[in-house]
Amino acid sequence: MTKIRFAILAGVSTEIQAREEKQSIPNQIKVCRDRIRQHDGIETVEPYIMDGYTRTGYDSLEVAMQEIPPLGAAIRAAHDNQYDVLIMDNFDRLGDLGFIVKTRFKKLRKQLFSARQSGKLSDPAQYDPYASEETEMAMFAQQIIQTYRINKLRRGWNIGVPDRAESGLHPLSVPFGYKSISRSEPAQQVPHECELVIQIKDWYLQGRTLIDIARLADVTGIKPPRGKNWTRNGIKRLVLNPFYAGATIFGRYRTINGKRIPQPPSTWIRGKGKHKPLWDQKTYNAILAENERRDSLRARGDTYALTGVLQCSVCKTAIHRHGSKWVYLSCRHEPDSHISIRYEAALAIVADAVVLALKNYRDKPVKTDPAEKYEQRIEEQRLMRKRVQDAFERGKVYTEEEAHK
Repeated sequence: MTKIRFAILAGVSTEIQAREEKQSIPNQIKVCRDRIRQHDGIETVEPYIMDGYTRTGYDSLEVAMQEIPPLGAAIRAAHDNQYDVLIMDNFDRLGDLGFIVKTRFKKLRKQLFSARQSGKLSDPAQYDPYASEETEMAMFAQQIIQTYRINKLRRGWNIGVPDRAESGLHPLSVPFGYKSISRSEPAQQVPHECELVIQIKDWYLQGRTLIDIARLADVTGIKPPRGKNWTRNGIKRLVLNPFYAGATIFGRYRTINGKRIPQPPSTWIRGKGKHKPLWDQKTYNAILAENERRDSLRARGDTYALTGVLQCSVCKTAIHRHGSKWVYLSCRHEPDSHISIRYEAALAIVADAVVLALKNYRDKPVKTDPAEKYEQRIEEQRLMRKRVQDAFERGKVYTEEEAHK
């Protein structure tokens, strides 16, 4: 039998599941490698890891390959004949894509294999993708099981999560700065994360821009709850979260077509949190007022005379205003690597340059006619107009040449 060449596909659906301290992906890879050794196979490519990509809602494999790069790379490698079998911990790693991926692999004469399913692999040289329906049956059975699990979770979620919020417990994931002890106990504070949350709140109330706060948070070395770096939207969501003021709320957002859509407060389910808050309701009201002030500045569309007029000294593109309370000018690149200047400072520099230019212009000798010469020319124009008007009243129309005589 020809030595079988393997590629491993592992995946989780959320970024939280993909964090370094989580063991889901390493465990999947270990299970797959154990099965590869049992079949005396070899890995010919690095594992393809779908770390935080959802695999549901796709009708087109081409679209899925574009939006899930690790899956796209695995399928392109199959096209290039870099392996014979794509092995995964379980077929549910493919989500809704299982059958359309299987159809593609049939055309390529490649095998899909679950490390947890029974059965034998075929010799790649003799493999006939139409000789057996074993893989399709395993996928179908797994899909039924997965559908049951998801529906059960959703039924429990629709009832249990709102009840948790109303009873004062965190409804879903624990907000940044806290950790879960158990599902029946309130979340406990993580001291160094809470210190950063309070600092972010102080920066926000001081009027610092969201992007400035994000950069300052990155400098601390403390990672955000999602992604590798702090973002403007992440900072805003954090300071506006009522959990830090002692409230537990469910229904603030609803995900529609992959986008978080804010919901009206009248639809929220509220509870008095059992956790220890980071600030009181008075502070939270100040945060809401600051947010309203920033929103009003954007809505009013304040004009800034220098925006779009000056150029970045590095890339020579126009610089525009950014920020709300502290306005600054910068180009589309990161201010740390290109020009960034406070608006008031830019005004002062331009004003000084204008004053200097006017002073130099004033000091230059300018040829001017005496005042009496201007008066003489004005009198000549008045007399010419009277002559033309009198001639017109007599029925005579002067040409331009005649009018100046």
